[in-house]
Amino acid sequence: MSGLASFFAQLQSDKEYFLQGSTGSHFEERIRVALDKKGFNRIMSDDMPKEAVGSLKAEIKAKHRQDAMANPTEFRRHYITQINGSQDYPDFLVLLDGFIFGIEVKFSTTKQNRPVWNSGLPRPNGIYIFGSSKLGDITFFLGGDVVTVEQGVSLHKFFEEMKSFERKFNSDFLEQKYGFEVYVRKAFQQTKGSNPQAQLGFFDNPDRAQLERSAIAFVSHPPLGNPTKAQA
Repeated sequence: MSGLASFFAQLQSDKEYFLQGSTGSHFEERIRVALDKKGFNRIMSDDMPKEAVGSLKAEIKAKHRQDAMANPTEFRRHYITQINGSQDYPDFLVLLDGFIFGIEVKFSTTKQNRPVWNSGLPRPNGIYIFGSSKLGDITFFLGGDVVTVEQGVSLHKFFEEMKSFERKFNSDFLEQKYGFEVYVRKAFQQTKGSNPQAQLGFFDNPDRAQLERSAIAFVSHPPLGNPTKAQA
């Protein structure tokens, strides 16, 4: 089992260790330490040429691709934390041989069994780790297994069209004395509003075992060179 697949197997078998902390930061730190122990070395963006960093960030921006990202660097068993900052995807960028894997970490201190997504819709080739200190559980899944490429394109397109309408409305809404105008905030949520049969939870998901197996298969045998047509 590869180092990264072994790491995810540890998430399944050693939940108590990962959930000893009480905050998301503690959870991420234990993930970082576990990667270290699996033989991955932490590096900083400054450790590689600027063009390599630019290439990595360009790969990450392709939010609709479902294949594994190609590794354009000489780093073959390394990881970078928060390459785009603490608020943007991914929390961990793992460089393993010829591949790159984006890992996003979600954490909850409540009994809610699904993450808060805000503007970060699951990416097809992103791996999501969700832990809950209140429920004492951890699971993980591949983004493309919960939101298909086609669904993701449609969901993002909605906001692109709304932002276009926002700009036009504000440009036409002239001379408001106190500067009021409209602002469309991009946010995604899981509800049963449009689908009463929707599976919202991840800990009690009947397909949970399959979702976890799929994520491990993705890092064990990465599909490379099969990007979708929608790359933006």
